[in-house]
Amino acid sequence: MQRTPRIQPPPPALETNLVRVVAIGTALWAAAAAALTIWGRDWLADHDQMWWLGTAYSGAAIGILGILYCRHRAKRPRQ
Repeated sequence: MQRTPRIQPPPPALETNLVRVVAIGTALWAAAAAALTIWGRDWLADHDQMWWLGTAYSGAAIGILGILYCRHRAKRPRQ
C-alpha cells in the first residue's frame, strides 16, 4: 500500500513588532561590545582574540541598520 503525504496549509503569519525585536538584539550586541571594551580588552589582546570585539561592534552596527530598515518598512502602506 502506497502512502500519500497529507498537504496541510501553512499556518498564518504571526504579527509582531520587528523594530522591537531588532532593537533588543542590537542592544545585546552593544552591551557585549561595551563589556568587552571595558573589561575584556586586555585579555583579548593577550590571547590574540581581538576579533571578538570587532564582531560585537559589527553586530551593533548591522543592528542599527536593521532598525532603520524595519522602521522604513513599517511605514510603508500594506498592499
